[in-house]
Amino acid sequence: MILPGDIGLVQNVNPDTGAGPWFSRLICHCQSHSFEHYSGYEASFTHAFIVEQWGPVQGSGRSDRIIEARGLGVTKAWMDHSKVRFVIIRHPGVTTDEQRATIVKNANMLVGNPYDWKAVIFMLFRHWFKWLSKIPYDDKHHEFCSELVGLTYKNSHIPLPTSMKPSMLWPAELIRMWRYGMLTTVYDSGGSNVKA
Repeated sequence: MILPGDIGLVQNVNPDTGAGPWFSRLICHCQSHSFEHYSGYEASFTHAFIVEQWGPVQGSGRSDRIIEARGLGVTKAWMDHSKVRFVIIRHPGVTTDEQRATIVKNANMLVGNPYDWKAVIFMLFRHWFKWLSKIPYDDKHHEFCSELVGLTYKNSHIPLPTSMKPSMLWPAELIRMWRYGMLTTVYDSGGSNVKA
């Protein structure tokens, strides 16, 4: 069952063909050539979000509300199920409704913050200039997608199992944590590793 506070990751690039939107292909390229040496499969996941409510949202006629950071900033949106593939994962330390409510509350507190274009550009250049990997960058009150996830969990006092700061967190790092069993599978639209 998908619950509030779960983490969603979208595979916007097909790992076999390399097809996908241009910005996602650029993120995929940079992730696969980054200092962290992400595999092509890990790099193909290029977007992350927080689940606010899965299932019908009363009075809206819609379902599957998420909190995400895109080009215009941190917003609430309806999940687009037409993506190539998406997975919903969960931090194993999140076990209570109170923790889930805290995660959603902290994600909602970031809604309205601008997108962190400076950090994304900085991260894109990191793979060409490795020395930039040692420089922490954080544009306060600006978030990109995986930074939103990392910052939300940090602010909820449920740190993700990584030494990376939220401002340096690629979506591929979240997928790597999932693949290594540090985050658990809740749902996989690709059909593999589905767990209730």
